[in-house]
This record gives sequence, C-alpha cells and structure tokens, in this order.
Amino acid sequence: MNTLQECKECKEGEECLSPIEKTWRDDFNVYLDEATKAYYDLIADVEFLKERERFHHNLDIRLSLEKSFKDFWGTEAGWKNKKKSRSITLDWKSTFSNALTQKMNQVYKNKNDLFSQQDFIPVKPTKPQGRLLQ
Repeated sequence: MNTLQECKECKEGEECLSPIEKTWRDDFNVYLDEATKAYYDLIADVEFLKERERFHHNLDIRLSLEKSFKDFWGTEAGWKNKKKSRSITLDWKSTFSNALTQKMNQVYKNKNDLFSQQDFIPVKPTKPQGRLLQ
C-alpha cells in the first residue's frame, strides 16, 4: 500500500510527493489485512491443522484459532502487542501455534467428538463480507 507523503529528505517549504510504503507497523489496516490473510491461509492448511491436532488432541483447532484471532490478534490490542517486537516481518504461523497453547484461546471439542479424530476438510478461503470484526 503506497501513499504520498512528505519525506524527510525534501527541503522545508518544498512539496515532495514521493511514495512511501506503509508497513504493518505504521498502519493498523495493513496489519489487519496481513493477519486476516494469514488466519485464512492457516485454517485452509490441512497439514498444519493435522500437526496441531496431534499435539492438542482435545482441542477444536479451527475454533481455537478463530477465537485467538477475533479476541486478540485481529484487534488493535494485538497490533499494539506486535508493534512492541523488533520484527520487520511477522511470523503468523508461529503466533497462531503459540496461541493454541494459551488457556484463554482453547476451545475444547464436544464430549461426543473427543475420542474421534477431527476431520480436516480443506477450506477455501473466502473474502470476508463487510467488516470482519464487528
């Protein structure tokens, strides 16, 4: 996402319209776009879901990922938390994997589903209609 802004290299009083690319650190909307894309990519990744199921056999993996995204990582609080890090790029796979280990994000399977393996059907990512977080 490029926007025209004044840059620091221009002389004072002169108008400079050099494009400056906004990053996730500068703009919440850029962050939210990246987080949303990563979330939908992960819930569509059957291998990732099966691996997480192996380590967290009693969790509803997709629902737990959704909870962590909607409750924290897809909000301004999550953005502010990520801004504290020194990272230039964000490792969303690691972020969501770690989110599954936190009690507040864990959504357990129903008792009927607890002993049967969760079916992971590939999900085609769809573009969210309207605002994702309402």
